[in-house]
Amino acid sequence: MSNITLRPIKSKDMKLIIALDKKVYPTNSPVTEKVLRQWYTRNPEFGMIYETDGKIVGVCIAIPLTAKAWNEVVDGKLTESKLTDNCIFDNSKDDKIGLHVYHVEKVDASLNNFHLRFLKDLSSIIQKLKEINKHLKLVGFSALCTTKQGINLFANT
Repeated sequence: MSNITLRPIKSKDMKLIIALDKKVYPTNSPVTEKVLRQWYTRNPEFGMIYETDGKIVGVCIAIPLTAKAWNEVVDGKLTESKLTDNCIFDNSKDDKIGLHVYHVEKVDASLNNFHLRFLKDLSSIIQKLKEINKHLKLVGFSALCTTKQGINLFANT
């Protein structure tokens, strides 16, 4: 696959993300477009959209959370659909961030080593935030894996 570019999530991507997620994670409490927008108002770079020639070939949807909200997610007290604006990290005032990966998918099966690419890109995003916020600490990294492919992605990295 040639010339893969990364861009932040845009409004036009929201329906696709919700549809992709619904296929692998059906729930009675799904994430809505309204909630998804709140995740990326301050931090659109964590909605990672990979393209080749203007066509989406992969997505990594990481939710940038406050330390309190991240702890509540990993403790099972909060679900993704309840992660609204007050749970979302703000680099202008928060000195701790927790990342929760909501959805990762190779939309184009020929995309190789995607897990390595998005992890490297997440690291770069955090480093850029640290350049602005010298006291920033990453307090956690989590994801729920609901498919064999998703579990294998994190087990084999």
